[in-house]
Amino acid sequence: MNPVGLLLTEWVIVVVGVLGIALTLRLRWGASLTLWLWGALAFVLAQLVRLPLLTGLTLLLRPYGDRIPDVLAYGINLAVLSLTAGVFEESARWLLLRGPARHVRHKAEALMFGAGHGGIEAILLIGIAVFNALVLLSAPDLILAQVQTAAPEQVEVVRQQIEALRRLTWGQVGLALWERAIAISAHMALTLLVWRSVVERRWQAWALAVLAHAGLNASVLLGLRWGGPVVAEGVGTVWALAALVYIVRVSPPGVPEAPGSPTGVSSPPPQTPR
Repeated sequence: MNPVGLLLTEWVIVVVGVLGIALTLRLRWGASLTLWLWGALAFVLAQLVRLPLLTGLTLLLRPYGDRIPDVLAYGINLAVLSLTAGVFEESARWLLLRGPARHVRHKAEALMFGAGHGGIEAILLIGIAVFNALVLLSAPDLILAQVQTAAPEQVEVVRQQIEALRRLTWGQVGLALWERAIAISAHMALTLLVWRSVVERRWQAWALAVLAHAGLNASVLLGLRWGGPVVAEGVGTVWALAALVYIVRVSPPGVPEAPGSPTGVSSPPPQTPR
């Protein structure tokens, strides 16, 4: 299959997979699809705050870039990217689960919220990447000419990107899809953890979600830097397995697993964590 076909297939698989998870949670456990939208909103709101902050920090530190050793600069970048992802995304989850989505009362509903958060991230990230790739492949000579005029030092970088896209393989597409599967699994587990912080009024569970989120991002990025994409996805797979174990085995005490659960115990109203 040519690169364009591979790219379009990749995005279709992502969309179908995301919708499949949501429909499974709806049909099997009765979770409301509205919660998928709340989860998607949590991701969008987090990025609306986080991305301008990262842009501002980049502009602020740019004059000092030449004075900072490469290893230190990488460490700072890794820490900032990982910690801000954890803080802003888990905080957005917490705010919505405590506020407009406070009616979440069972495990499947929390998982639907997490599926929305991870699902919209997958659709947007893969969608944007595919769109950019299609633009590069559609008019490579024109784009290279424009880059030559605007930023000549970037011509070779763009040329290499175009050549890499022309050599795109199913293996590379598979790694990208697996990365999204890992991320969605993690988002669903982290949502359960944040939900627990709301239901049990324990800020420690939120803090643990922040640290786990940051740890996942940092370890995958380190794996990518020192071992390449396969090593990075191997590290991510370990996190995904841990997330799935948590999803299967752990549920907040005193909260029914699904609507009509025989426990018949309702959760306490959400309050500000102590």
